[in-house]
Amino acid sequence: YLKEPGFSWLYERYPKVTSRDLGVRSKRFIAWMCPNFLNRASKPYGVISEHLKKGSIIDFVISSSFPVEQLGARKTVLLTRGTQNYTLAVVLLVSGGLCFVLASVVWAIHLFCARPPGSARRGWPRPFHWPNTVTTLSDSESSESA
Repeated sequence: YLKEPGFSWLYERYPKVTSRDLGVRSKRFIAWMCPNFLNRASKPYGVISEHLKKGSIIDFVISSSFPVEQLGARKTVLLTRGTQNYTLAVVLLVSGGLCFVLASVVWAIHLFCARPPGSARRGWPRPFHWPNTVTTLSDSESSESA
């Protein structure tokens, strides 16, 4: 894929972000491209896999490859204990379960309580019918309009 002319490849545009071999298969690039559930972009960049003791000093070297000031945004460093945020997963699972239950109810109604097209509806709520009211013009009104 790297031999097609007329394309600007990710490793060429941002050599500090990814290499030619990794390209778009970089875990950092994949994490950045995944859509976020909330209105803020908080993407994982790295993981410290060692156990840290209380009072440990951590040094970071930060190089700003993507300026965001012109967009009115800012960058921060956030350290967490490694717990995952499963908010989106829970919301999707619950809403999917509710959709499945409602679809099952509609299917059961269609299967067990079906009625032929054009027949009257049975059960509750009973359909409301307006009373038959016929208005007629009196003789004086009909002569005035004629």
